[in-house]
Amino acid sequence: MRLAASALLLAALSTPGALLAQVAGAPATATGVPAIAPGMMIYDSAGGDVGTVDTVAGDVIVVSTGTHKVSLPAKAFGSGPKGAMIAMTRAQLDAAAVQAATDAAAALKLKLIAGAPVHGVGGSAVVGNVKTVEDQFVVVMTPTGSARLPIAAFGIGAGGEIIIGMTAAQFAAAVAAAK
Repeated sequence: MRLAASALLLAALSTPGALLAQVAGAPATATGVPAIAPGMMIYDSAGGDVGTVDTVAGDVIVVSTGTHKVSLPAKAFGSGPKGAMIAMTRAQLDAAAVQAATDAAAALKLKLIAGAPVHGVGGSAVVGNVKTVEDQFVVVMTPTGSARLPIAAFGIGAGGEIIIGMTAAQFAAAVAAAK
């Protein structure tokens, strides 16, 4: 397995703050790759420990390096002498996760402007509009009131929309309960 020149990391679409990483240039999962299951150790191409499998959900495998939890597509895994492996070392995966989080936070801050619509989980219904943005918080205005939420509660959806990790109904209930 050759090390990809770079990793393409995207913010997870349905859970703000989570990462979805895709190793560019990594080979597709080949015949002979061990079945990947939670608790399994993942190695780099030199046999070094990268981390352990946290969860497996379809074609997305979450690897915990001990510092970060990074979601990788199943096609990023190959087979090595010690077992399942990826084309990045633990340090490279951690660095890519930090860079992805930095890039996602910068992209989100550009979108968090007064009047911008905020969508519920999955980007479906609009829950309200951004009223103000502070250093660590965003005030979202709804027809029934406003809510002051930490910036970490927001993410960017598949269509580029601002999303929060709750449905419109959950958000409306939380705003009503806060009155």
